[in-house]
Amino acid sequence: MESMGLSFDPNNSVSNGQFNKASAKSSHQVPLQNKEAVRKGLEEKAALPEAFNLRLSEPETQYVIYMMEKYGEDYKAMARDKRNYYQDTPKQIQKKIQKFQKIPDLYDAYKVMKEQEVQSGNR
Repeated sequence: MESMGLSFDPNNSVSNGQFNKASAKSSHQVPLQNKEAVRKGLEEKAALPEAFNLRLSEPETQYVIYMMEKYGEDYKAMARDKRNYYQDTPKQIQKKIQKFQKIPDLYDAYKVMKEQEVQSGNR
């Protein structure tokens, strides 16, 4: 640990603002093999792709579905809608819709609901 600049017991290593080399030498030593294993483990973990979770709250989901149902892809009209409480710009609304479409659980459920509505409307 000393080679990494760490001390097993900082109270023994530093006294009165001075570094005590003798006490640092007597502290717990980590073999070089363990350092290599730790380094390899950290590199492997860093190389893994990062999982990202996209989430939308229930009110945001309902807002996005409402806007898509009513206006399709007319983002300027969405921005002027009375339900646009937060006064989102057309670009902000477009990003929310794109985020909604990237969440498989929500978007797939929406598509199934739309298909059911279309099938029940054709009967």
